[in-house]
Amino acid sequence: MKRLTRFSFLVISLCFAGKPDPAFSQTAFWEPGGGPFGGSFHMLVTNSRGEIFIQEWSAIFRSLDHGATWTAVNQNFPSIGAFAIHHNDEFWIGLHDGGLFRYRDSGGNWTEVYAALQQRRILGIFINPAGHIFVNTLDHGVLRSTDEGQTWTPIMTGLPSPVVLAIAPNGRLFGRTNDGLVSSVDNGDTWLMNSLNVFGVPPLAINSAGHIFAGAFNVIYRSTDDGDTWSRVDSTFGRSYRDFAFAASGEIYVSSNHGVFRSTDNGTTWKPTGLSDVEVDKLGISARGHLLASLSGRGILRSKDKGETWLANGLGTFDVLALMINRNGQLLAGARGGSIFRLAPQRNHAPIWLPQFTSSEGVSGSILTLAKNPRGEIFAGATRSFGYRGGVYRSADNGRRWQALTNGMPSTSVRALVFNANGDLLAGTRTGGVYISADNGDHWQPSNTGLRTMDMRALAINARGDIFAGTQNAGLFRSDDHGASWSPVNNGLADTTVYTVAINSRGWLFAGTPHGVFRSADNGDSWQAVSAGQIDHFVYCFAITPNHHIFAGTVAGVYRSVDHGDHWEAVSAGLPANGAVQSLVLDANGYLFAATPFGVFRSVQVITHVDETSTATPQRFYLAPNYPNPFSQIPRFAGNPSTTIEFSLPRASKVTLKIFNLAGAEVATLIARDMPAGAHRVKWEANGMANGLYFYKLTAGELTQTRKALLVK
Repeated sequence: MKRLTRFSFLVISLCFAGKPDPAFSQTAFWEPGGGPFGGSFHMLVTNSRGEIFIQEWSAIFRSLDHGATWTAVNQNFPSIGAFAIHHNDEFWIGLHDGGLFRYRDSGGNWTEVYAALQQRRILGIFINPAGHIFVNTLDHGVLRSTDEGQTWTPIMTGLPSPVVLAIAPNGRLFGRTNDGLVSSVDNGDTWLMNSLNVFGVPPLAINSAGHIFAGAFNVIYRSTDDGDTWSRVDSTFGRSYRDFAFAASGEIYVSSNHGVFRSTDNGTTWKPTGLSDVEVDKLGISARGHLLASLSGRGILRSKDKGETWLANGLGTFDVLALMINRNGQLLAGARGGSIFRLAPQRNHAPIWLPQFTSSEGVSGSILTLAKNPRGEIFAGATRSFGYRGGVYRSADNGRRWQALTNGMPSTSVRALVFNANGDLLAGTRTGGVYISADNGDHWQPSNTGLRTMDMRALAINARGDIFAGTQNAGLFRSDDHGASWSPVNNGLADTTVYTVAINSRGWLFAGTPHGVFRSADNGDSWQAVSAGQIDHFVYCFAITPNHHIFAGTVAGVYRSVDHGDHWEAVSAGLPANGAVQSLVLDANGYLFAATPFGVFRSVQVITHVDETSTATPQRFYLAPNYPNPFSQIPRFAGNPSTTIEFSLPRASKVTLKIFNLAGAEVATLIARDMPAGAHRVKWEANGMANGLYFYKLTAGELTQTRKALLVK
């Protein structure tokens, strides 16, 4: 695995850390979302004091609380190939690039114990009950030391590609050659062929009773007579077994590409634990009996109840770039490096983040965007960089396996995905403009007529089917023919880079730019800056709630507007400092989730069920377009033609709001009184009014503004 640097829904009552406050405040808006975590371990051992040590790619980590938290013990080695603890609590580390080192637990420096091993790549270290040390090397066979590393003797000489796999409590050695399994009863001086012949290097483990378990593809074998005979105790098609762990209470656990399984009858039968349908590499058990599972570089899980429920932790959190709710209402998170995680519910327990695919079935590139079609298939857009292809990927099984959709799609970064009104999939790319697929991504065609750049940043579609494309350095473009052609719509849009576009229930557009938020109430024909002095930095994403509140994710946290963008206030308390928010999503329960370089964060409270009121004063006098417009006598308005009018007052004023017909005659007065500063709303019930065009005029002191409303019965 690659070393971590910075990793950095209908969800069942999420129980993350953090205690909800009775009301929103700037001290408790967000709480950590429980991951997703990174890191893994290749080996887990405990010392005589019950401390746990795990070997990661280039460091050893220690836990003093049975795996709940981890601290690096040493990070000076470039790549660790093997790790063991001697009976006297000495650490032994072998390096992939050559070298064998010892460290005494009482303190001091790491000491190279055998200079001749500097050029020998170390693959494994084993220590028998007598304290003798056995070292597997890549090209120089197996070495043995009976004097704590002072001198070394080659063993298993003459055998093809030998390695030691395990040591029984009685000191018997088990190894593997190209010809099959072998064993030795004389400390490795002589070796005998074993009756079990399996392909490759099987995981081999021995319990305290001396019973041996070997895992292979589809099969688990067991021997109760020191390996003289073997019986097949499990055979499951498609399951690849990786590692074993033995609990002091008698349970046996095995990891696989389909999760962790448990046996309570010495391996005769196996049942799934609460961790299923996920790739698990290594297992370990703490002195207290806590079971730990390594998720192939995508986190470490811990169970305190024999695998029924799991707690997530790791060696750092992932840098999350994209969020989406899948067809089951569960949250998906796309991360830097190509990982996708699912927030999986657990019965009567907090949900956990689980990686969604194996290393050979995933996405090549950091996940920049996620989308789903009406059938629930998931699509991912990835970044192209060194070693990564980028492009578009599709999953039909909730993200476990992915297919690269390359027919007609170049190797490029894909930043945005959206389905148009015809069901076609549009992809906004870094270097090729917009691509369209009419067959669910199987084939692609460029569609860039009218675009002035090929560097796309965002795609969005409104209720009428118009598509909007945000670009790098060329502003915003609109298509009213399902993406076949594009026209610029930049009147009043001062910024030429548009990172994100969102559309509310009125059809108003919101554009996130390097200098804040712009809004259009006329389908993009004209724009106004609505966050000047409030959000003056990069805006990367939006989320709009059912009660019309807008959240903006920025380079400096999250901002909220409760008056359709007229004014904004920061709601970043609880988010990590200096953590840009790249994606926001609302789940079916009303919780808001934010993607950050330090994992996913969640709103402390349900935001759609709380009476949120802004504490900021509007910066300007503003009369908003009415909604709906046109409006008519339809059932959802209780049989009466009505429309809502909103306005903002920067200071207390004497206010009148009047309605005039096309001839200029006043037909209604909605407001005529003193009103405080703030955002206000009033409904016009147009009962008895004739069809046609009306004007509504707002006067506040010396300020006036007029707009049009169309009544169609």
